[in-house]
This record gives sequence, structure tokens and C-alpha cells, in this order.
Amino acid sequence: MNIGIVGAGIVGRLLAWTLATQNHKVTLFDKTSADDDSTASFVAAGMLAPYAELESGETKIFEMAKDAVPRWQSILSKFRTAIELQPTGSLLLAKPNETAELQHFINRAKRMQVSLKMIGGQGIGKLEPELAEQLFTGIYLPEEAFLDTHQIMHALADNIRMLPILWHENTEVISIKNKTVKGDTFNTKFDQVFDCRGLGASNDLPQLRGVRGEIIWLQAKDVSITRPVRVLHPRYAIYIVPRKDNVYLVGATQIESDDCSPISVLSALELLSACYSLHPGFAEARIIKTQTQCRPAFPDHLPKIIANKDCIHVNGLFRHGYLLAPKIVSAAIAYCMKEAKGESMAQ
Repeated sequence: MNIGIVGAGIVGRLLAWTLATQNHKVTLFDKTSADDDSTASFVAAGMLAPYAELESGETKIFEMAKDAVPRWQSILSKFRTAIELQPTGSLLLAKPNETAELQHFINRAKRMQVSLKMIGGQGIGKLEPELAEQLFTGIYLPEEAFLDTHQIMHALADNIRMLPILWHENTEVISIKNKTVKGDTFNTKFDQVFDCRGLGASNDLPQLRGVRGEIIWLQAKDVSITRPVRVLHPRYAIYIVPRKDNVYLVGATQIESDDCSPISVLSALELLSACYSLHPGFAEARIIKTQTQCRPAFPDHLPKIIANKDCIHVNGLFRHGYLLAPKIVSAAIAYCMKEAKGESMAQ
């Protein structure tokens, strides 16, 4: 098939690469450059944490993402450039007077036939020695992992360029009608078109909205944490995800807004205060940069594959882009192939 893909975020790139490896002719349209690290897929922590989603009650996300780690391992094994997935598990922590949040999480997980138990300072210290004395109670989620989102986005770009894929960077798409992609200087018909523009598809998907997320990049030479850590709090929760060279991504603000302006003072104070409460070594950390982006979400916070005569929309991955991308891409391709054969398939 001759397939057009509009949008080159994590879903668009993974879709383009997968379809091309299946011998389809693929054209990819991207309104920015491939290396623009201000886009939503770059401004992400890359946690593959389906079990942690049970903390916020996202049972459907958990069911969809239980196999996210093996799916990513299979994808990465096919890349021509080596990318590491870090299968270290993750920690959920809370102060002793806030363990009700952890017990609530354990009870919710139990209803999903997931057995968890709390660990104290000694158990936490075996996993992260520098957190042993910080008076936290926690839960260890051994089946979770994380990716370096910048590595993945660049690796996908490199692997796409090794395939016969036509990639139009810095190319604005004006409309997608009847499987035709139109811009200022082109009007190209395809057998099928996938719209993966995120919030760029808001005019065609009126229920789509932006949810603002903010990340602070810290370099903390006095901190050594090897796995993602989430700190639970009755009012807010944060995550801290390690990168190389003692760099940590700190985030988890979730604001109902499509405003991509710089991080607010309140968000910065909450995130940095939570870091310091986790580990005093963050007091001397250096702020490398801050980033803000808006993630596309539907009212139920679930991703959707919406097909019509114009295209197949793949959208609404919210803050679960890396967690759900392999599953959603596989489902979108299956839908496309069923449709091409004239078979019916439920959305």
C-alpha cells in the first residue's frame, strides 16, 4: 500500500518504521524538523510504568500496557542502532504519615489480581542505598522500565532514514480529505492516511484537548538514583527519572491547559521541593533547563483510533505516549489492513 503519515512524534515515527519494514510505501509529513526537541514526544520522561498507573485509577491503561516492556524489547531488537531499555523496576514512595496513599494503591492493584506489599527503609535501601535513611515507606514495581526518549526519537529517525521512506520535514499540512494530504505546495493522494498530529488535529477532533506538563532537568552530582522514583502526596505527585551523567528529569505536573509557555513559579517550587524532600543532595543540583508541552487527551484520557473516509486518526495518548505507542501502532495497522481487505473491524 501507498501510505501517508501526518505527524512525526513517537506514534508517527513508530508507525512509519513498522509499515516500511512490512514493505509498504511510506511518506511522512512533519511540521518541524526531526531533531526539534521541544515537541511533545521529546518532552517526556519515557517511563514504561503500567503498574504505577493503578495509583490514579487508570485500570484500562494498565490492561492495555501490561505488555509494554516486552513490546519495546522486541522493537529495539530490530533497530540497526543499539538502544538500551532500562528494566530496573520503579519505586513508589510516601512519607510515613501518608502511607494511606500506598495502601489505597495496594488495594486497587489487588482488585486487578496484582499482589504488592509495602517495604520500609531497609527494603528501599537494598534497591536505592541513598534513600534508605530518608524515612520513606514504599512499593517496588519490578516489572517496570524506562527509556531515554531523546535516544528513541533519534534512533527512530536514523532507522527511518535507512529505509525507503520519504520524509518531508518542516512541512505544514493544511488538510486531510478523502485520503489526500494537502499543503501549500503539494496535494498528494494515498491508499490510506494516518493522522498522528496530536493537538494539531484539534480542528478535526473537537473533543481533543491539551493537558499541560512541565519537566525540570537537573544535574545532581551528589545524588545516585538508578531507577524511576515516584513520590506520592495527597495534593500532588512527582516522578524523578535518571539519565546519564547524574542528570534527572523531574515532572508530573498535570494542568488542564493548552498553554505551552515556560514553567510557572508554583510548579517549579512544588517539583523542586519534592526533590529535596526525597534526597538532600538535590539542594546542590543545577537546573539545566525546563520544558513545557501539552499532551493530547480525550475526555476519558484513553487513546483512540478513529477511522473515516478521510484518514485514520491515531490520537489521545495523553501522558502515556511511550507506554502505549507499540500497542496502539499495532492496532492501527491491523485496522488499516482489515479495511484494505474490505473486512469490518470495530473501532
